[in-house]
Amino acid sequence: MTDFKPSFPFSLACLIVLAQPAGGEELSRRFDAKAGGKLTIELDRGRVDVFTHEADEVRLEARSSGLGASSMRLRARETADEVTLRAAPEPWLALMRSRPGVRVRAWVPADYRIEVRGGEGVELKHAPGLRAMRAPTSPLH
Repeated sequence: MTDFKPSFPFSLACLIVLAQPAGGEELSRRFDAKAGGKLTIELDRGRVDVFTHEADEVRLEARSSGLGASSMRLRARETADEVTLRAAPEPWLALMRSRPGVRVRAWVPADYRIEVRGGEGVELKHAPGLRAMRAPTSPLH
């Protein structure tokens, strides 16, 4: 019988996988909507669905999934007339070929502007009539 000696990359990969819990990070937030405001979403990869509603609020739901999903940081903040959601990976995720994705669902008033910043792997779907734009940026780290 031969002795098995795992390589350093194999050992590191096993350690990373075993150290991460199975579930991803989740975020659910609501913000008061400002007339004519803006929602900005920043993420590397994933799917963004934006819907309109009659409420005077911005509602966000986000969830990371995939290998390393528990190492995604989902943060939402509000400034004077803008709500920003940022999904940023921990730095060690840059070493992985396959990164987790983030599913975002947002509800906004019909007069809101939407801007999605992110990598090539971001799919944007929005309600008809919304002013939505993609602003490609370098991957978030």
